[in-house]
Amino acid sequence: MRIAVIGAGGVGGFFGAKLVQSGVETHFVARGATLDALRRRGLTVASSQGHKTVHVHATDDPADISQVDFVLCCVKATQVIDALEPAGALIGASTAVVTTQNGVDGPRMTASVVGREHTMPGVVKVFSQIAEPGVVEHRGGPGTLEIGEWNNEVSSRVAAMRSVLEAAGVPSPAPRDIWELLWEKSMIVVPPGGLGALTQLPIGELLSRPNLRELLATAIAEIRDVAVARRVELPADIVEQTMAFIETQPPSSTTSLQRDLMAGRPSELDPQLGAVVRYGREAGVPTPLHALMYEVLKLGRGEQH
Repeated sequence: MRIAVIGAGGVGGFFGAKLVQSGVETHFVARGATLDALRRRGLTVASSQGHKTVHVHATDDPADISQVDFVLCCVKATQVIDALEPAGALIGASTAVVTTQNGVDGPRMTASVVGREHTMPGVVKVFSQIAEPGVVEHRGGPGTLEIGEWNNEVSSRVAAMRSVLEAAGVPSPAPRDIWELLWEKSMIVVPPGGLGALTQLPIGELLSRPNLRELLATAIAEIRDVAVARRVELPADIVEQTMAFIETQPPSSTTSLQRDLMAGRPSELDPQLGAVVRYGREAGVPTPLHALMYEVLKLGRGEQH
């Protein structure tokens, strides 16, 4: 099996290193300082268990790799289209592009470039981030990558990819419905990211202040309502389940969206909060809290429209 990983940051670096270590032919598409670091020093994953470095093949030209069986698209949601448009050399008749982005817009954006038949929605659950170019810091989490076909069909390529992931030490349980999983993760990630960026408070503070805790639950309920309107089946107590999960996180936790916005870096504000507002509008479901957070945070970045 041949796999290409686009992006060697927290997600691509973590999973890509696992695949390389297990002997899977894995190629990286990167650029700039990251590409230079991968070529000179290899890819390092640092964790509390120590540092592991693997030598990798990295290029900024997908044509150097040619067609592969799977592409792990591990760039931020705002970079998906720009990353995939020049990646046509990687895509064969049966190639699947696995999405890993937070929010629910990753599969749509991926399909807009490669088509639904080549899009395999995925959900990542791992705490990892870039420490420096070519070095990924793994902080914990289950380290899973759950995947499914667009229509939830049980296909041979899904089975093949799950087998490769499991052999590489990456748990890949079969979800009942990949869309349910995507929306559920959005409930965990998007509301704390938006409220955290507005208040500049970590999860523990959002939960300990009664008014902010109530707003957090309200934001989660807004996403639930949009998902249900889009015929995504969710547990009746999904809001309570989500709040209970968030309560298990370290009180000092922040989301990548919050960290990027607070640092003034390019962020996934639009594909995370903006997507909730757009999908809600399409479904006729009000999302006033997300709309407010989205507009205020856009102003904070100097965006007027």
